[in-house]
Amino acid sequence: RSWQPGQTPGGSTPGESYGDAWREQAKRTAAATADALRREEERMRLELEEQRRLEREREAREAFERKLRDLGRKTSGGDDATWVQGSDASEEGTPRHPAAANGKDDRKKRPPPNDFQ
Repeated sequence: RSWQPGQTPGGSTPGESYGDAWREQAKRTAAATADALRREEERMRLELEEQRRLEREREAREAFERKLRDLGRKTSGGDDATWVQGSDASEEGTPRHPAAANGKDDRKKRPPPNDFQ
């Protein structure tokens, strides 16, 4: 007979057995599973780093805005909520913010564009 116990059916190498083939397949499966797990862990790590970076940026932006608000309160001499800005502030007795224009518009005046550059 051509096939003997310990050989794979149709196998060209006489020393290869069922157990060897099964072990090789198990090794390949384990390696593929470990590789997929590594890729998933790397993806999750990058995702977490991105979330932390966005959180740090948000906190820094909020701290900067808070600092600007506090600085604005110190320079204006009080809370900005006490000042009324707009054309309705021209009424008698209504406090006006010092930076407000003469009731026409409350934006800062920009210098005219320089056409002679």
